[in-house]
Amino acid sequence: MKNFAILMSLCLALVLLGCSKKNNDNDSEVKASIKMQVGEVSWQADKAIVIGTSYVDGKHNLTITGANQNFNGETSSFSLIFSQAAEIGVGNYTLSAASDGMATLTKVNGKTYLVGQGISDIALALQITEVSGTGNSKKLKGKFQGQLKGPTSSDRVGVTGEFASF
Repeated sequence: MKNFAILMSLCLALVLLGCSKKNNDNDSEVKASIKMQVGEVSWQADKAIVIGTSYVDGKHNLTITGANQNFNGETSSFSLIFSQAAEIGVGNYTLSAASDGMATLTKVNGKTYLVGQGISDIALALQITEVSGTGNSKKLKGKFQGQLKGPTSSDRVGVTGEFASF
């Protein structure tokens, strides 16, 4: 649980830093994106988008987060945080009850949905298809697919999405 608190703090820091990041080459805003299907409904982040990696307390961390300011009339947010000892790069990863990470999706039919550490019977597959750069300045592209669990064990929502930070 301590690791999760550290990751959530890191996520907040990345959100605050990432919202104003500029590309030094031509001083234009870096355009990251998160898009997904939530059940049959399209969801696209339009605010506070952060996609990046970090290294804290001996773990490599991946953070993907953003908000959709008008998802069915409400602000919905998506956050995915994943950690492991090995460096995170091109490859396939799974968020499940046994993994060190979690994804949340808020304000879907007024509820919050989760997958990851401690959430049984569901998983989210994450595939990183492209990486550019090194260390904490990595740019990432990939996709994800799976289910998130709502307030009751039978309340689930399927998601299929993609993300890119370049």
